[in-house]
Amino acid sequence: MARILRPLHERVRNPVTSHELDFVQMFGTELAVAEEHVRHYFMGEPGPSSDAHMLKAWESYCTTFWRIQKLFPEPTSLALKDTAPMLLQCRDMHLAMPGTYDPDREIVCIGSFAPVVTVYASKQHPRKVKITGSDGVEYTFVLKGHEDLRQDERAMQLFGLINSLLTRDAETARRSLAIERCPIIPLSSNSGLIGFYPNCETLHEIIRDYREAHNISPNLEHCLALQFAPHCEILTVPQKVEAFEYALSNTPGNDLQRALWYKSPNAETWLERRTNYTRSLAVMSIAGYILGLGDRHPNNIMMHSRTGKIVHIDLGDCFELAAHRDKLPEMVPFRLTRMLIMSMEVSTIEGTFKFTANHTMRVLRANRDSLMAVLEAFVFDPLVSWLYIQDPDSSDDTGTATNRRRPASSAAGRASGAHYDVAGISLGSRPDEPRGSLSHYPGADDNGWQTGNPKARAIVKRIHDKLVGTDFDPNKQLDVAAQIDRLIQQATSSENLAVMWRALGCGHVFHKKCVDSWFASNKARRCAQCNVAHAGTPAVLYIDMDDDDCVAVKSTLKKDEASKKSTGDSSSGKTNMQELALGMSCMGIFNKSGEYYAASNLAKHNSRLEKANSELATELEEASRSLDIERTLREDENADHLRLELREERNVRQKKEAALRKMNVYLQHELLEVARLSKENKRLKEQTRVIDKLMRELEANSEVIDAYEDKFGPYQPSDFSRFSHGGAATNQAKRSRKF
Repeated sequence: MARILRPLHERVRNPVTSHELDFVQMFGTELAVAEEHVRHYFMGEPGPSSDAHMLKAWESYCTTFWRIQKLFPEPTSLALKDTAPMLLQCRDMHLAMPGTYDPDREIVCIGSFAPVVTVYASKQHPRKVKITGSDGVEYTFVLKGHEDLRQDERAMQLFGLINSLLTRDAETARRSLAIERCPIIPLSSNSGLIGFYPNCETLHEIIRDYREAHNISPNLEHCLALQFAPHCEILTVPQKVEAFEYALSNTPGNDLQRALWYKSPNAETWLERRTNYTRSLAVMSIAGYILGLGDRHPNNIMMHSRTGKIVHIDLGDCFELAAHRDKLPEMVPFRLTRMLIMSMEVSTIEGTFKFTANHTMRVLRANRDSLMAVLEAFVFDPLVSWLYIQDPDSSDDTGTATNRRRPASSAAGRASGAHYDVAGISLGSRPDEPRGSLSHYPGADDNGWQTGNPKARAIVKRIHDKLVGTDFDPNKQLDVAAQIDRLIQQATSSENLAVMWRALGCGHVFHKKCVDSWFASNKARRCAQCNVAHAGTPAVLYIDMDDDDCVAVKSTLKKDEASKKSTGDSSSGKTNMQELALGMSCMGIFNKSGEYYAASNLAKHNSRLEKANSELATELEEASRSLDIERTLREDENADHLRLELREERNVRQKKEAALRKMNVYLQHELLEVARLSKENKRLKEQTRVIDKLMRELEANSEVIDAYEDKFGPYQPSDFSRFSHGGAATNQAKRSRKF
């Protein structure tokens, strides 16, 4: 706590920006009072007085927090001139752009920072930062706080190794199989930069937008499961499976499939995106299984809007930690739900997905030595190993304030009267200090490397079994095809999916007073029958029956009172109630004689069951009515859609008819022109015929003249005089005139 508060109070005493000055003016007095109480707490001796100082400090902090929550809404953007003016003034730095360093290329340095930072409205409020490089390109990063990104960085390094192995193999390289990666730069133990994925949407956003556009409830499956089984938290595993399959059978589950189709401009693009989607999903599924990657909900899986490739983010849950958590344990090796399968279209799992998964597993198993070398360094690394070797029941960060301030160094500091800024706290103020020392764990060396830690070695053994095919049976080694079949069977199992679908309880039934007493002594809220922890409200059934009907409760209460009077020990009652709860099995309810309920008592419970069934029938009827209304509205919407399509078709048909009329008029004009040209051609033919006739006559006359010249010599006009008085001359003159 002091490690976090100390730099914050130091900044309050030395404000820099105008916003910080305004903040100090509004809340500086209350924070100074809280700091004084914290100082007295660390300087004083352990006891009620120092605890009172801590309570007063927390009251001041809480008051300030609620005032801030009330006065200032969550920001959507921040101006660097008001929050980080020094960062805004940085220009032409010699630092390389994060995630771009390559020894074979020219170094791209940081040129400047964008003046405005976008704030996301998620839990940790990450910032979207834009940095202009020396090459003129704008690089976008996500600045995340309150989260250790060192494990994500190691996971990206592993994915880089897998990509290089896939590139070297002929079959995988021919299909361009690879894992989409992004640069991750840890800045400290609780902050870092993540390269921004452009043109990507999470699967949750894609499905949500599709359902909103088609007036479908975003949580339709959940509502149907509640209609089928209103009290989901008390169901056994077979009942959970039944409710799960009921919800699936009454919904199409093709939201992602249709969204991919609607977002593709043509069939060729859709086919390319579908192929990229299936291949990238298969490669990342196998890589995630080897790494033990969990927490794969739709918000942590993204899809590239242009290529269709799958991109995974938030790689914090590794080494199958999600399978061992108390709430929503993930029992599947990778996410392969109904929507993901339907998006693969006709081939589904048996086509491209299984083919790609087989080749990917084959390459990883063939290069298991290289993978194990990287993963062993990953597992044994003291910088990240505290995430998975710490005891889940430890209260290092969740215990009381009194228990958290008991280290020897802190106690020695209080005994010497040192100031809380110096004694035992300066060590904890280091930004890269991990959560506690790791050298006290069994098998850790002086530097914190977990080479002998049993949990770390078990993780390495589990990864090795996956890479050799003995992950299902240590005595039987499976080939690649058999291993992939088993993994797909696990990933698509309704039992595994139903358990992780909701935080359902174990289904064991106990008497209410037994459960209350059991949870009073069991802070972990574990079931008394199977010892399964249930976070939040108890996930066991409370039977509402009289204490007189439970002879075990009555006798136990008498024993508790007698033991309290004789020993004065108040813990014996809890122990007896604990033993009682452990001894009661599912539906283990007893009557006065110590036997199971008689027919009269069963009749009372049967009436309750009938009442519950009638209420359930009423709810189902109302749900059916609402579904009918929704179906009617959907039919009306479809009818409107059909009318709109008919109107559009009619408009298209009218446009086509108008175009045909224009074409008809044009053709008529063309026919008239053809007729005119035909008539002109006919006239030209007649003229040609006349010219031919004249030419023939001219040729005949030329023959007569030639004969004349042969007989009388060259033709002279005076030659006509010799025939002027004779008949022959007259005839010759006539011929001459004719010629």
